[in-house]
Amino acid sequence: MYEVRVYQGDSVRTMPLDAAEGMSFGEDKKCSCAFPKGSCPGASVRLLYENGAWKAECAGPVLHNGKQAQTAMVQNGDMFILNQDSHLAVQLVFRGEKPAAEIHVDGLEELLIGRADNCALQLKHRRV
Repeated sequence: MYEVRVYQGDSVRTMPLDAAEGMSFGEDKKCSCAFPKGSCPGASVRLLYENGAWKAECAGPVLHNGKQAQTAMVQNGDMFILNQDSHLAVQLVFRGEKPAAEIHVDGLEELLIGRADNCALQLKHRRV
């Protein structure tokens, strides 16, 4: 299961992403996720699933992981910034087929979080 996180100012919303349909982001009313006029002038991102991989088609001043982009192969966690000043960005997130794990912290004196094998919550992604 894929999701998209949309960062807009101080808020974050998560939306399901269908591989069969893809999704588009920008000011155009035809976009799947249309932003208010003036929020990302000329910038848009379209996410498509082709040949078993996600691809992005970008228009305008869109940054993909910090670099100007027109097209890009997209991986889990990749970020597309449509407007740096107003903190408007889109991020692809792969959630897998199983629900997120829960760790109950009631009664615990400590909770180890890190990369080591003895951690209750192991961080494995390269960006964490």
